Amino acid sequence: MLWQFGPDTRIVIGAGAARQTERAAAYLQAQIERRCGWRWQVARGGEAGPGTIALGIPGDGSPAGPLLPEHPEEIALCSGGDPNAPSAVALAGGPTVVLAAAGKLARSFDLRPGRAGLPSLSLRERAAFPVRGHTLANHKQNTTYDKWAWEQWEEHLTELAAWGNNIAVLYPLHVGRWPGVLPFDTPAWFATPDREDEFARQLDIQLRLPVLCHELGMRYGIWMPPNDVFPEEVVRHPEITRHGRAYVCPHRPAARQRIHAIRDRLFALLPHLDVLFIPSKDDGGCPGCPDCNPWAPTYLELVQEHAALARNYHPECQIWLAQQGLTGPETRFLLDWLDRVHPDWVEGVAFGPYSELMTFGDAEGAGGALSLERYPRSGRISGPLNRLRAALPGRYRMILYPDETHTFRCQYPVVGMDPVVQFVWDRENGPAPRPREMARLHAETCAAGDGAGPYTEGDTDDVNKFVWSARDWNPSRSGEEIAAEYARWFFGSVHADAATRIILSVEDILNGPLYGNPAVAEARALANSHEADDPGLLDNWRWLNLRLGVAMLSYVQRVLVRDREVAAELRYRAAVWHHDPEPSASVRETVHHLERRFAETGGLLDEIVWTRDRLFTLHKLAVRGVPRLQNSYLKLDVLLERWKEALARLERGELTDYAEKHAALIGPLREAEDSVRMGVRGVQLVEHIREYTWESGATTWVW
Repeated sequence: MLWQFGPDTRIVIGAGAARQTERAAAYLQAQIERRCGWRWQVARGGEAGPGTIALGIPGDGSPAGPLLPEHPEEIALCSGGDPNAPSAVALAGGPTVVLAAAGKLARSFDLRPGRAGLPSLSLRERAAFPVRGHTLANHKQNTTYDKWAWEQWEEHLTELAAWGNNIAVLYPLHVGRWPGVLPFDTPAWFATPDREDEFARQLDIQLRLPVLCHELGMRYGIWMPPNDVFPEEVVRHPEITRHGRAYVCPHRPAARQRIHAIRDRLFALLPHLDVLFIPSKDDGGCPGCPDCNPWAPTYLELVQEHAALARNYHPECQIWLAQQGLTGPETRFLLDWLDRVHPDWVEGVAFGPYSELMTFGDAEGAGGALSLERYPRSGRISGPLNRLRAALPGRYRMILYPDETHTFRCQYPVVGMDPVVQFVWDRENGPAPRPREMARLHAETCAAGDGAGPYTEGDTDDVNKFVWSARDWNPSRSGEEIAAEYARWFFGSVHADAATRIILSVEDILNGPLYGNPAVAEARALANSHEADDPGLLDNWRWLNLRLGVAMLSYVQRVLVRDREVAAELRYRAAVWHHDPEPSASVRETVHHLERRFAETGGLLDEIVWTRDRLFTLHKLAVRGVPRLQNSYLKLDVLLERWKEALARLERGELTDYAEKHAALIGPLREAEDSVRMGVRGVQLVEHIREYTWESGATTWVW
């Protein structure tokens, strides 16, 4: 049974409701308006009863319900009453989860135009982990965040809070990624007016986000490397760096002074700062420097100095350390320091990409207790975390900092990815939903940690963010279950099943050979059929993200099939040219044939480009893999251009010598045929068998 709420339903909040509750009520109101077409009134200090939804925190004047939260991070939801005028209550134990209460309630509804049905609810839920958030890398290389307007930041962070997040770690200023600017100089200097405008636009947004985070019940944190400066400072003063470019040498006094001055200025500008996350490396460090390596002692010096600067403006600011890129002995140095000094301003240590480095090394050396290099058991993923957790003093948290974005050259790659798909997707350049794999990674790592702030570099990983968010709240949930909730919430009940199937199908397709995989056509047909029934899906950026991933996979698959067909055809066409003294007509027809075959995918490519551009217009998500879509992945497109050149030379009467003509026509074909096959050629391990006494090495084809 669903309790049917109508257009006159009121959202009641307490007379003393805090800003977090106001935000939660506004979120619920906006979701109902978007999905049902009704704008429910928000009534402060109103009476709960039939036809109302009470929302708040006990003690703020909000109406009490039959269930009360018993912990600051617990929520309690119930519904029922008069079938003609039902009511619901959503209460939060504290301000960090009031938006989670509103989000859980909203997602429990069956929301359609003119309809809001709610099942009978009587539940309490408590967050499983104390740290639940994401590290949103809004530096230059990301695909989305640095291009967002304020409204997009506000909507995205609000949605994350509604799924249970209680911290957002941002990059308000990744100094080393801002060439051509010296914004903190007097006077400020910018290489161009465009750079000045963009820096000012982004900084204005970033300085407003700390207040937004607090209003959403989230802590605000920043990620900031220990030793980078603006690249222009290195251009003007090359003596402050060694081999790290903008990552300057802290043992050079002028460099250290610039490191401190930049951070002091930023900390002074921020209205709030709850967490300062200082990575050890990735990014950070002074490569090749005898004064700075081993890096851990210098890193900890900088950490203490930066913590003092931050806490001068934000006395309650806590520090997240890391041991990314630190060796076993360096990690032991950091752990010994924590054990000896017990700094109360350190909250914990983040375990992220390259943290595993500590487990590689001499088992008998200074950091040998951490080594897993010759560890005989399973646990490649969980082993390093468990070693660090066991060695970390118990008063400090271990925060998981996994990479949820990248598919290649990363902490958790898609290991079965087709090489051509890997070329197109690169690291983060194609939509990559991985709900089951992310759930598995969470399951293998969460027990050692106190929650997570996964690294995200844009919204090609959008599904993955919600998997981590949902499992940090409740780790018993499966990837399939969360993908289904994601699909129902963002695409509606009508499209939920199809969208879930597409998400799971794309995950499977990305993790296996593409040639001959029937799931590609099935996913594309499913997407097309739902778009035909509801063209409004093309105004939903999340649907466009899925649609684009499916279309790109379909395109690559069609090209791979065509490559094999065309390569076989060309071998026979070119065979004629071995003997034909005047092959111009045959070459011309072959060129036209190739052009006709390549044109077969032109319509799909146009559709992909339209989808990419529409996605960028709606959400500023730049899917950079689209320019890597080619007419061939066997270099038949390169072959076509070389044959066009050869044909022009034939028609000008230039290719008259047989050997030269053979090289211009047959040579490029052989190069194309060998382009993939020979790409895997490495170091030979076994000598050729000696078939004849007068030969050594590979046998030849002639006597």
